[in-house]
Amino acid sequence: MGSQGRTVRRRLWAVPVMFVVMTYVFTWFLAQPLRGGATAGSVTSWLLSTLVVSVPFLASLAVLAITRSTLVQITALGYAIVAGLAGLIMDIAVVTSEGSTAPVGLAVMLAVQLFVMAPLAVVVALIVGVTRRRRSLASAAREQ
Repeated sequence: MGSQGRTVRRRLWAVPVMFVVMTYVFTWFLAQPLRGGATAGSVTSWLLSTLVVSVPFLASLAVLAITRSTLVQITALGYAIVAGLAGLIMDIAVVTSEGSTAPVGLAVMLAVQLFVMAPLAVVVALIVGVTRRRRSLASAAREQ
């Protein structure tokens, strides 16, 4: 891959990293885990819940690190962007909503990200992989 390709890859990495940082910053300001009488349990709970919310972006980073396929990388990037925007919309809804409905909104958003959007991204990546494999096998068969 040329220098231009490496530059594009570096820029692709920036999007999921930006969403991970935004997730941690937002949850930090929302939960303020080290404020006043915070216990080790509350800080651990905050870290674990924030890690779970960051899973879509961490998965996108893993895909970007593992594969060199441009289409799969674009799929991972699209997943990160859609999950990030949906999470951002949910974060705004949580901040402006009534306190009792906030946990339900967060749980629904997490379920949508992990159980709807992630499998769709995996299916698209698998279809792309199978299609490319079929094309390479067909071209190899034609050459023989």
